[in-house]
Amino acid sequence: MRQLIPSPVRAQSRRTSNNILGLMMGLMLLTSACEEAQALNSLAGGGENVIGVASSPEA
Repeated sequence: MRQLIPSPVRAQSRRTSNNILGLMMGLMLLTSACEEAQALNSLAGGGENVIGVASSPEA
């Protein structure tokens, strides 16, 4: 019976795609955490933007 040898090219592309997905998940979590912090800051009455990033009117 012939045994399949895993392709190193496929393994590399799988690792790369996993790294990209992990990076995107991290960025999404960071974005949602920043939005949550801004929402809590506005609820607490903090009118000024502490970080100094100009917020868009849609936000």
